Amino acid sequence: MSASAKDKDVGPPPKARVVHSTLSSRIGMAFWIVLTAALVALPYWGDRQMMRLATEIYSFVALASLWNFLAGYAGLVSVGQQTFVGLGGYTLYLCALWAGLNPMVGLPLAGVIGALISVPIVLLLLKLRGAYFTIGSWVVAEVFLQIFQLVPAVGGGSGISLPAKVVQSIAASRSGRESLIYWIFLALAVAVIGVIVLLDQLVWRPVIAWADKFKMESVEAVSAPRSGVLTVLRRSGVPAAIHDHLIHPVSERLLAAACRREAASEIAAPKHSGAARKWLGRVLGFLVVAVLAWFAFLAAKRLMLLSKPQVLELLLGAAATFARVEGSLLLGALWTIPVGVAIGLSPRLARIAQPIVQVAASVPATALFPVVLLLLLRLRGGMGITAIALMLLGTQWYILFNVIAGAMAIPSDLREVAQIYGFSRWERWRELILPAIFPYLITGLLTASGGAWNASIVAEYFHFGGRTLHTIGLGSIISRSTDLGQMDVLLAATLLMAIIVVVMNRLVWRRLYRLAETRFKLET
Repeated sequence: MSASAKDKDVGPPPKARVVHSTLSSRIGMAFWIVLTAALVALPYWGDRQMMRLATEIYSFVALASLWNFLAGYAGLVSVGQQTFVGLGGYTLYLCALWAGLNPMVGLPLAGVIGALISVPIVLLLLKLRGAYFTIGSWVVAEVFLQIFQLVPAVGGGSGISLPAKVVQSIAASRSGRESLIYWIFLALAVAVIGVIVLLDQLVWRPVIAWADKFKMESVEAVSAPRSGVLTVLRRSGVPAAIHDHLIHPVSERLLAAACRREAASEIAAPKHSGAARKWLGRVLGFLVVAVLAWFAFLAAKRLMLLSKPQVLELLLGAAATFARVEGSLLLGALWTIPVGVAIGLSPRLARIAQPIVQVAASVPATALFPVVLLLLLRLRGGMGITAIALMLLGTQWYILFNVIAGAMAIPSDLREVAQIYGFSRWERWRELILPAIFPYLITGLLTASGGAWNASIVAEYFHFGGRTLHTIGLGSIISRSTDLGQMDVLLAATLLMAIIVVVMNRLVWRRLYRLAETRFKLET
């Protein structure tokens, strides 16, 4: 057959069709539009109790996002975060009472003032790690409590409400005030979720797609992670223009200015400046040690006030919380390991499941606490089982995302070798999958452990519907002693939690990390 005949048999290439949306995406978009409209219109079709419950959930979403950043990104256990919430509340009160501002105007102003006070304190706290951060957050909370107790205008640290005249300035009717407060908290929750989605689309997805080129494998993967934002940036000249016209000139000028400043300081510095700096450092170090010693002395005095029943309660609470933390880690690992491996090894499943998982994980665990409480409190075991479920909500996503990352990092050539040699399912898990994901699994379990200890403070002692629900545990003791102002019990519980976390890190997690680095590490 001639070439011309072959050309006649081959038809024209199929036309390319650009798909802007799928049926599932259109259904999902319609669902979110209907849900948003229903939530916005809730004051018109819902009753007061439903609005109050929804407002509590929105506030939990906002406050729990702070815990997510602490535990999820840094694995830090904090017991003093209520300091900054109280600081904002007292600042709003002072703006409304002293400055005569409408609370709706004083709300953003209180946020700005509270942020200006909080930022330097947080920068100092974030220099601490582990148990030191936990104790430091407690010290900050104690210092602020002592300060507010000296200010009668804010109730002496025991709390205070806005006067009726100031409250009525928000809106004339009670229903109008409740609706306005509901919409404010709804906007706050939407803003938090929006920031999470934007971070995912504009930061994490492009970073994951860009980092895929550093993956260690000799055979190119069939399906690599993609990001539309990264594709647009690569095809455009914006990054190169920013580097050439902004980053590079600014960095050169900063470097030149730093060199000139260093040269001038060397010329102008007196000979005895080194000795002066040394003495200044010694004096500052002495002052810091003196302050720490004074706090240690006060802490020791408070600990001496503990009675024998209180010590016994602390030990039983520590054992109960430790059992719940380990139980939540075990339950989380049981389902996240197979699900995470399935998502990480299947690009098709990942395209479907990862958006769902990311949306589910973006909702802070404490925002779901009221719903979980309503569902589980009637079960046998009461708050004990409920506390484990609440801890699981706050820990399982750390394990799942690390397992997914570990499964996605398995080189394609190793998976193909296992397939060529006919590994059975058990052999594939034992020889390839479990050793490959082991370092990622340990990282996820360690982060989840910190999140579980953090969540125990809320999971074991919870205010809901005008009632206080609690069970035995170290987190319950911390929350209860904070409410009752029992500083000696709060200090002892905080120190005991910090000691348990440090001992676990030293005896368990550090050894597992060393094992992961020496035995289960992929190297070229």
